[in-house]
Amino acid sequence: MGLLGGVVSAIVAVLPALTTPGTEVPYDTLAVTLAIVLVSGAIWTWAAACLALRGEILKALRNE
Repeated sequence: MGLLGGVVSAIVAVLPALTTPGTEVPYDTLAVTLAIVLVSGAIWTWAAACLALRGEILKALRNE
């Protein structure tokens, strides 16, 4: 959801420059950058979930 929101707001921000005649858009570079951001976010989310769930959850909640 965050990646989509960022992409939409970026498109709105640069739309005037993109509609200028003679402007070339580096679609390959944009696609690679978005893919890297998506994969990185997925890896860090997975790592955070693994760290959060590695202990005894019920015991920790009872001691809260």
